[in-house]
Formats: sequence, structure tokens, C-alpha cells
Amino acid sequence: GFDITGWKLQADRTGGDAYDFIELPDERVGIIAGDATGHGIGPALVAVECRAIIRALAAGSPDLSSILGTTNTLLARDLGGNRFVTLCLAVLDVPRASLAFASAGHGPLLHYHAATDAFEELEISGPPLGLFDGVSYTPPPPIQMAPGDLFVVPTDGFYEYARRDGEFFGNTRIQDA
Repeated sequence: GFDITGWKLQADRTGGDAYDFIELPDERVGIIAGDATGHGIGPALVAVECRAIIRALAAGSPDLSSILGTTNTLLARDLGGNRFVTLCLAVLDVPRASLAFASAGHGPLLHYHAATDAFEELEISGPPLGLFDGVSYTPPPPIQMAPGDLFVVPTDGFYEYARRDGEFFGNTRIQDA
């Protein structure tokens, strides 16, 4: 009863934007969308490292706070001070139509409510991954998805895409689209 999709077009041949879907037990799906700083092979490798850490942790525990906290600690020790990753981690519980999520500096995230034809900007749970060791992430309450609802996780490339005159695409146009 759910359609899940992802799309990306990197600025260079490789880049730090990434997404992934993880099949989890009990008819749940893990969703990762993130952006490692910069362009090129370095950020692409950071994105792959982050994805691998999260996949390994998600296999053992569905706890979003724990997964993000451990991922942050490992990245903070590995990346140094000038690289980081913004990331949204979500778990869709298909039978319950419930979406738990946490954002490490990634946003704004959007929840479109079909019943009211309105968007809600969702809160960020903490800073980007890899900046500071020892950060904790507190997910907001899960979202109850209804028919026609959307959970939208764009990266900054969508918001900051500029026309020739310099005007950014922006949040309003994302919602209109």
C-alpha cells in the first residue's frame, strides 16, 4: 500500500548525496537520505561509509536514536572537523502505516497531509553527523500516514538549485511540485 522512490542527479561525476532503502523484519522498511559535504570522490566515500554503518546497526536494532548516535560517534572520530553528513533516517512500519524518523541536521523534511491539502515542516533531531562526538538524537513522535500522504526528504540541491537570474528553487516550489 506504499510507493517508495528516490531520485538523484549529482553535480559532478560523483557526490555526497545518497539514499537507500533497507528491508527490515516485521514488514518494516528503513529509509536513508543524506548529503555528505562537498562534491567529488571524497564526499562519495563518506556517504558510502555512513550508509554501511547505518545498515550494519539497523540489522541489530531499530532504535533510531541509538543508530544515529553510534553513527555520529564513529564518523566524528573518522572524519575530522571539516566534513559532516546531514541525514534523515526513517522506518516505515507498513502494517501500522506509521513512520518513525530522525534528522541529523537534514531538512526541512516535509509531511504532506492529503486530508487537509497542507504541508508540515518536520523538526530536526540534532546536528549533522560527524561534527561532534557524544551527540544524542531524540526523534519526534512517529507520523501516522494516511492515503495520499507524502513524506518528502529533499537534499539542499533541490532548495538551492538556481535559475540563471540567481533565484533559488526553494521550499515553496518543492511543495508546489
